[in-house]
Amino acid sequence: MSCELRKVRASAFILCSKMKPMKVERIKRYKDKINVIMRRSENISEWIREYGEEDFLRDEKTKLATYKAFQEIVESCMDIIAMACKDEEIVPRDDYMNIERLEFIDENMKKALMEANGLRNRLVHRYNQTDDLIAFVSIKVAEDRRICGCD
Repeated sequence: MSCELRKVRASAFILCSKMKPMKVERIKRYKDKINVIMRRSENISEWIREYGEEDFLRDEKTKLATYKAFQEIVESCMDIIAMACKDEEIVPRDDYMNIERLEFIDENMKKALMEANGLRNRLVHRYNQTDDLIAFVSIKVAEDRRICGCD
């Protein structure tokens, strides 16, 4: 297992350790979400590792696959956060409010999660004709920082 994937798994377990005790089935749901994050993060790294900006912009299939994988990563992160809210007896609301309300998430991670969610929204809904170059650079930075891996 790569160092990055160990960080993702360790961070998820740290998150769970700060929460109230859970049933086995609930822990399995968290693990399933974490596994999606790890798999898709690995996919993105593999797909764009050797790509420069021009290569990415020309390769429509890789671009769309990367966007879809990033969407799944962010959605799994937001699912984990909503689950954590519920488990902490905080009524889940929208993604941004959920992030803010979980006190055990540090400020840097909150900012990174909000930025990732904003990019996910732009990619999914194609707000303002999403600039593919900006998206590529943002995803590369997220992969480098392992945004959802609680770096």
